[in-house]
Amino acid sequence: MSIFDEDNSLEKMRKKLAALDNDNTNKSPPHKYPPEKRRIKLNTILKELEKGNNVQNRVLKTWLTDEEYEGFEQQWEGQKDARDYLKDKPSEITEYEKLLKKGIFSESRSTGYNGKINSKAAKQLSNSAQTEYETALEFLHAIITADPSLEPWFDRELDFSAKGSASLSGAGMPHVVTSQSLDNQGGGLLLGKMSKVEVKIDVVERAIDAL
Repeated sequence: MSIFDEDNSLEKMRKKLAALDNDNTNKSPPHKYPPEKRRIKLNTILKELEKGNNVQNRVLKTWLTDEEYEGFEQQWEGQKDARDYLKDKPSEITEYEKLLKKGIFSESRSTGYNGKINSKAAKQLSNSAQTEYETALEFLHAIITADPSLEPWFDRELDFSAKGSASLSGAGMPHVVTSQSLDNQGGGLLLGKMSKVEVKIDVVERAIDAL
């Protein structure tokens, strides 16, 4: 064998070993249960989760692959981090909430007076509510202009133009995503929020699709 043949043989061997390494890297270790048995069990687990029943993590770990279970843990950790972030509300958001609550309080009192003898009081409170909503909206415009990264804290797209959907009422004003108000549209930072059961459903559905 010449030195050239030896070099060619070494090169072929390196390529073969590299191909084997790539195969091992791209393939997850086989599950101890066959695919069809896993499919049946995962569908059973999915039905329980969709009913709102809890399925323990150890059960998921048994029927998911190591990679799928690790994905579940990472996804849930991300959800917990998002919840922690929502607890740390910026001072500008807290101040807006205070201004908004003043308007809602006046509007609520005005509604309570409607149809009663003291209609003048209702009108005064209604006017107060309008003024307080205007103040809140002006403040909101100022803080978003100064720091656009605050916008995801609100339950809807913020459009301050004449074509914007905001109106001077409890239902029409933007709400902070953590608000318990029935008028909270649940957008912004809450768009990706999932309960632990919802995360499990998502992971199990993807595991079934992968089979």
